[in-house]
Amino acid sequence: MLDLGFDDDLEEHDKRLYFFENSIQVEFDDADTASFIGISSHSEIDLFFQGHDLFEMDAEQVFEVFQQVENGDRTTFSEHEHLFPQQIVTLWDADKQYDRRGRRFPVWAQIGIGSKSYYEAVKDHRK
Repeated sequence: MLDLGFDDDLEEHDKRLYFFENSIQVEFDDADTASFIGISSHSEIDLFFQGHDLFEMDAEQVFEVFQQVENGDRTTFSEHEHLFPQQIVTLWDADKQYDRRGRRFPVWAQIGIGSKSYYEAVKDHRK
């Protein structure tokens, strides 16, 4: 982090840093290694996965894109949050207010990806 111009005390930032008008959240583990990166909808950020612009899609469609890639049991859509354990992908808070083009349909407030250590830390809290 020092190479990027940040001080070496992530503790003062609660092991989290935010960028691009708080639209990018990075969490760090005890070794100060990035363990989670979450991206929120922003007019200047495009987030693509397998050719899909995720913030231009209905939340249920985004859920289905990740569900199809997941190597496990089929799970049920919830607009509150979801963790795909094989991919360590998180979807959080689907609502029309996050649709950057005007409340057409629910869009995820944040889509994130985590490390194995992140998954181990959160898996029991998400059941």
